[in-house]
Amino acid sequence: VLRAAGFIQWGVTIVTRGGLDAYDRYVALWQLEAGSERLRRENATLRENNGILTAWAQGSQRLERELGFHPTPDLKMVPAEVVGRGVSPFFEVLRVRQRRPGPPPYVGQPVVVPEGLVGKVRRVYGAYADVLLLDDVESRVKVIVQPGGAEGELRGQGRGGLLAGRIEYLTTRDLVRPGDGVYTSGMGGGYPADLRVGTVSQVSVTAAAGY
Repeated sequence: VLRAAGFIQWGVTIVTRGGLDAYDRYVALWQLEAGSERLRRENATLRENNGILTAWAQGSQRLERELGFHPTPDLKMVPAEVVGRGVSPFFEVLRVRQRRPGPPPYVGQPVVVPEGLVGKVRRVYGAYADVLLLDDVESRVKVIVQPGGAEGELRGQGRGGLLAGRIEYLTTRDLVRPGDGVYTSGMGGGYPADLRVGTVSQVSVTAAAGY
């Protein structure tokens, strides 16, 4: 009797297990099909949005060309180290050396540190480059002050490597306060947009000074 009962239980187990496996596979396939349909709909929506954004980007580029805007150069990060300071008696310049093989520095290339923009490459000697600092009297950077959105031009003041400058071409309508962040605006093609430059230290009637 036990032998027969065990055989029957084994058969019931096999049948039940097979039914459960078939049910699980059916449910899994149904869920997979539902998920695939949802992904297809999302993919179609993303393709549509991508087409709209592409059209907007092309229209913006066309408008920039018509208005005579210069394209902003690509920012390619190249690690470098400072090997000399005060290397010029006439300009606020430091010298850097490229730390590993790669594309050599080029004139006009922005130089940044984690805290923000330092200046741009003025002259190149193989793996070495002279960097014109932001506080040099020849330095000009188109900037935007956030959160107010005021735009102006940061000019160096020749403060001996303190990276201090003065933001000019602001108006009395521009809302600028001490502590506001200063970033590159991307206008003029000299620097990519949204590079941190510094912080507004004080505001006067004629200009806002930033460090």
